[in-house]
Amino acid sequence: MCIRDRSTWDKKMEVPIEKQIQQVMENPFNNKCFDCGQEHPQWASVNNGVLICFTCSGIHRNFGIAVSFVRSLTMDTWSDKQVLYLLNGGNKKFSDFLDNYNLKGYTAQTKYKTKAAAYYRQSLKAIVDRQALDTSPPNLEEGVQTIEEPGKPVNDAQHAN
Repeated sequence: MCIRDRSTWDKKMEVPIEKQIQQVMENPFNNKCFDCGQEHPQWASVNNGVLICFTCSGIHRNFGIAVSFVRSLTMDTWSDKQVLYLLNGGNKKFSDFLDNYNLKGYTAQTKYKTKAAAYYRQSLKAIVDRQALDTSPPNLEEGVQTIEEPGKPVNDAQHAN
């Protein structure tokens, strides 16, 4: 992931927040819930930069805000910084990243709590904050380890069918 140049970042902030959110919602890669595939998601996991449905937003709320900070795309008030997470993230970007670790098909309860997902959130935060990221991505073996239980790789029982 690379940090956007300052001029791009500043230009995004000249557009009203509501219009930016609408643009994110109209992105064809964001037209389905990242976790379950339901069409027209109305919620977002801000720090993961993905759009999710109402049902999955409830699951995400149980993760805690360090793993998933949930906002309604239409009912909540958004800050410029929160919108930048969606503009710099998105369902496709996160999906492509998880594919590198073979985590795409795993349950939300598993994939968001891996070292790979934690690194993605750190990377996205660095982009939004316009700061360099001082850590390297985890290797494939480390990436599938859960944050709650370091050293324990994701197992097939946690894989979504």
